Amino acid sequence: MYILHEVGAIEDEEYREFNAAIGFRNVLIHDYLEFDEDILYKLLKSRQYEKLYDFLQKDIDFFDVVIKRIERFAL
Repeated sequence: MYILHEVGAIEDEEYREFNAAIGFRNVLIHDYLEFDEDILYKLLKSRQYEKLYDFLQKDIDFFDVVIKRIERFAL
């Protein structure tokens, strides 16, 4: 996500939301004994997962992302 944000492929708000989702995933996978089911319920009820689904449906030009990264190193 950092690279996509760095080159402008995702907006600031998307970047923050996806980082939060990544953190949630890490808690869910690695700390399941301490997992709070209420958080999952609220997340599903608010349908926040749709933002990730919508992002995955985007047509991101990854070649353009690579070019922008190379340009940043050249400057």
